[in-house]
Amino acid sequence: MKTIILFLTLLVISSSCTSIITKTMNSKETTYLDSPAVSPSIDQYLVDIHLGHSFLQGVMSFCYDCGKACFRRGKNLARCKKFVCRCTKSGIK
Repeated sequence: MKTIILFLTLLVISSSCTSIITKTMNSKETTYLDSPAVSPSIDQYLVDIHLGHSFLQGVMSFCYDCGKACFRRGKNLARCKKFVCRCTKSGIK
């Protein structure tokens, strides 16, 4: 009886430790899509932004992503039409 209780106790402790370890490892590997690019100077001068899209995504979702991409570059959204995203040349004022 004592061995069963000891075994179950060790099993619970080891499973809780592994869950804590995997939780911390997964949180370190998380990357965020809204974070700015590593080298923003490369695409800073681009006016047209080519985002990957699909027809299942829809125009509204594409234009939302277009506006977010312009904002990350410090530009205003000029036009989003027929899956073409255009930002203003001047920065946000």
